[in-house]
Order: sequence, then C-alpha cells, then structure tokens
Amino acid sequence: MTYLNAEQLNALARTWKVAAFSLNQYQARCWDTLTIEQHLDINAYQNSLLNRAHDLETGIVKIGFDDNAQAIQTISVVTIEAQKSLQTTSTIPIGMNIGAILVALAAATARRNAKAMQHALRELDDLAGFTL
Repeated sequence: MTYLNAEQLNALARTWKVAAFSLNQYQARCWDTLTIEQHLDINAYQNSLLNRAHDLETGIVKIGFDDNAQAIQTISVVTIEAQKSLQTTSTIPIGMNIGAILVALAAATARRNAKAMQHALRELDDLAGFTL
C-alpha cells in the first residue's frame, strides 16, 4: 500500500467539497420542506465533508489503498451519481440519507476502513438509483 500523492489528495478533497456544495444546493432547493432538525443535519453533513477536505489538503491525515487510482475513481463515480440524485430528488429521506452516507464514506476513507467504505459505496449506489 502506498499513500495518496498530492494530486490524488487534492482530487479527493475536491470530491468532498463538491459533495458539500451539492448538499447546500439540495438544502436551498428544499428549504421550505425541511424541518429545523433536517437543516441542522444537512449543515453538519456539509461541515463534516468540508473538514475532511481540509484535513486532506493540510496533510493532517494520510490515506493509502492497495490501488489508489482505482479507489479514487470509484469514490468519484459514486459521489457524482449521489450528487446527481441530490439535484433531482424531492424525497427528503433520500436526500438526507445521501448526505449521511457521503459523510460515512468520507470518514471511512479517512480511516482507511475498506469494509465501511464498501458498505457506504453500495448504499450510495443503491440510493442514487432510487431517485424519485
């Protein structure tokens, strides 16, 4: 296993930043239908993703996989699909779950917990295909 290089770390950080921005857009679009608690949850999801991005950019965490390029590609593809779902869903539980699972994926990635990453990737893939 080798650690991600600077370019790979920046790519992963951008992934988390774009995911946070997608959650922000989702929140703005669904503003009137979200409860106060849901607003707070989405804000927490955004902050968590931005904190993970910051950790990568500042080198606070070191991440490595058996195949770094493949891991980043897989994370990127699934999060792009999740972001597309956030743009089109009007179903609040789906949007909230996507946000929570994006945070879980970012945390599992930071911990290099392959089993948790696989679980989060599967969950996001399932939710992204379930957009109403």
